[in-house]
Amino acid sequence: MWYILDMAEPKEYLTKYGVRLLTVFVLFSLVFTFLTAYTKYMFAKDYEFYIEAPCDPTSQICFVRDCDDYCPPNGLDTYRAYMIPASTFPNCTDNSCSNICLEDATVDQCTEILCDAEVGDSCSDVEQ
Repeated sequence: MWYILDMAEPKEYLTKYGVRLLTVFVLFSLVFTFLTAYTKYMFAKDYEFYIEAPCDPTSQICFVRDCDDYCPPNGLDTYRAYMIPASTFPNCTDNSCSNICLEDATVDQCTEILCDAEVGDSCSDVEQ
């Protein structure tokens, strides 16, 4: 059995109208994505910051890190950790947000992350 292939001119799958429609769709998608991200991060500030504050290991259970090889710019080897909404961060007086998280902490502004040795955190021991 023989098959005869039609070797005529190839059909144009994307006409000028189709190319324009595809270009408009891609541009609209890019603009929509940019505006959505811009609104989320610049206006709504719908994300949280991870804050490390100084901690006294003699009276509190603190996170402990080994600063022999590398220590972050804050230089804290014992610290307390907090999550704070980005909309509240401009009210902080310093990078540890001690005026919000430590002095007048409210439930909706600052959430403390507790050190838990059972899940693998390095914690300090409070001697009593």
